[in-house]
Amino acid sequence: MPTKEEQNTAETETVQQSQPETGAAETTADIQENNENVKPEENPGDNELAKWKAMSRKNEKQAEANLKQVQQVQAELAQVRADNARLIAKSTYPQVTDKVFEALYKGDGTPEDIADFAKSYAELNPIQSGSPLGVQPNGRVQVPEAEALRSVGRKAENPEGEFNPKPKRGDAYKRAMDRQNARRRNHNKQTK
Repeated sequence: MPTKEEQNTAETETVQQSQPETGAAETTADIQENNENVKPEENPGDNELAKWKAMSRKNEKQAEANLKQVQQVQAELAQVRADNARLIAKSTYPQVTDKVFEALYKGDGTPEDIADFAKSYAELNPIQSGSPLGVQPNGRVQVPEAEALRSVGRKAENPEGEFNPKPKRGDAYKRAMDRQNARRRNHNKQTK
């Protein structure tokens, strides 16, 4: 039977033999072969990384598309506001026309700039009293006679206000009920 010392030495020898080598004896060619044998699919972190990169690219493309769409809508909104400001300026100051805007307006197209231009142009080029669009003392623009006649004709065709001569549906019933109620009131007064 072996002694304890012999057993200890035998165990240490087996442990030393089973210990891995430090790799000092391996060459760089062996290391490169080992790296080539490792497949990227074996590492689950690579799959996650690829998935997140793909999602990032997709979100970036969507963000760029959204930005282009927002810029287009903002440009359309600015154009509509400028057109609206021009219409308001033309209705406020009759001497400001499309030709005046095309020939003289050099601003940036903001509604405030258009309103300032129209006001300054109207001050520099007032309406003459002999012109068809004269300004009345109360500040209103004088309407040409033909337009005034058209306005009267429209009002006669479609009357507005309290009195409307065109009968409406149910008017006959209301008149009959009013007459009946008036008779009842008169009858009640006479019987008392």
